[in-house]
Amino acid sequence: MFYLTIKEQRLRIQRLLRDNPGLKPKLPLAWEDAWEPALIKAQKETGLDASAFPQENPFALEEAIATDS
Repeated sequence: MFYLTIKEQRLRIQRLLRDNPGLKPKLPLAWEDAWEPALIKAQKETGLDASAFPQENPFALEEAIATDS
């Protein structure tokens, strides 16, 4: 189930970048900026303490948006 959500979002990102190529240079900063809010959301949704999650993003941007995985 989660795999399909990830796959769908990756396709949406690829389409967004295709239609708005000027966004591509902004991806690295957006990727960095997204981690802290994602941690907060994960804590809210799971009820787990912050220590249950990595404090730094363990995923490479390229890995996250790759459509072939």
